[in-house]
Amino acid sequence: MNIKEFCLAHEFDMSKCAVASGGGSFDMTELKTSPIEFLSLAEDDFERGGLSALVNATTNVKRAIVCQLDQLLLSFGYSSLRWNVPTKIEKVRALGLLAPSLLRKVINMRNILEHTYETPELEIVEEALDIASLFVMSASAMFIPFDDVLEFTLPDRPVDGSCVTHICL
Repeated sequence: MNIKEFCLAHEFDMSKCAVASGGGSFDMTELKTSPIEFLSLAEDDFERGGLSALVNATTNVKRAIVCQLDQLLLSFGYSSLRWNVPTKIEKVRALGLLAPSLLRKVINMRNILEHTYETPELEIVEEALDIASLFVMSASAMFIPFDDVLEFTLPDRPVDGSCVTHICL
């Protein structure tokens, strides 16, 4: 049943329908490659398996995290693209946003790969994927308007057998 069918079944007065934007909104700065795209690439790399997949997944996981940090900072008006990662994490924390210490663990894993040429173990890359997924998805979700409400009124006489008295979507 879609919303229109539901409304008709419960005899909602559509002339009294309104959308209330109680939560407001916040627009994230669009990037040419999004954090979610880097995350998706990392997941695809990981699924392929093998040495190349571990290396590529590691670098794309790090890109997803740093890209998400930059997207947040750019959205708040900071020119963060040339900042080092610890500075980005610290500034995101100063804004009161989620930036767990686990992010450093992923960044360090990638640095070991890039600077000492040690390939991370499968389990460590899988854990890094989980950390990056949680960070990217939670950071993105923080800025989706969550308090928009679609309100309906009921007719004077509710539908027989209906226990619905009010609905917010």
